[in-house]
Amino acid sequence: MESNGFTPHNSGAGALVPSARTGMFGEPALTGRGKSMAKKILVIEDEKHVAEYLEDIFRDQGYETISAASSEQGLALAKSQSPDLITLDLQMPEEHGTRFYQRFRKDESLKHIPIVVITGQHSPHRALKPDKVAAIVPKPFEPEALVKIVGEALGA
Repeated sequence: MESNGFTPHNSGAGALVPSARTGMFGEPALTGRGKSMAKKILVIEDEKHVAEYLEDIFRDQGYETISAASSEQGLALAKSQSPDLITLDLQMPEEHGTRFYQRFRKDESLKHIPIVVITGQHSPHRALKPDKVAAIVPKPFEPEALVKIVGEALGA
């Protein structure tokens, strides 16, 4: 059963995600077909429902996604998976996102990857220099605005 472009998704009880025919906002969905390779986004977010929501938004736009629930896992995935962009939550359980960001930026093999910070903090930490972060997106966010920001950060 399909309605309004959404179909049931088995990742959560009653969760809805865009169907293969329409995007999150009613536009034709990008499937990645015809592209040589989809851009890969690493979502670093400790709240599972937020991580799944972000992944759904990005996959709907034709991006490949991977996710990490901790900064350590995120760092390991960044090194092993070579994402094209990272979204980073600042409020992480074992290490604040700004500390992760500083460690990440010191790593020569990773520091070229753009980071979009998605945060519920009203004033993100000063360690996040606007000229070094692709964007700082406050929660709650509009999916359309996030998709635009990510596209611009990826040069799409």
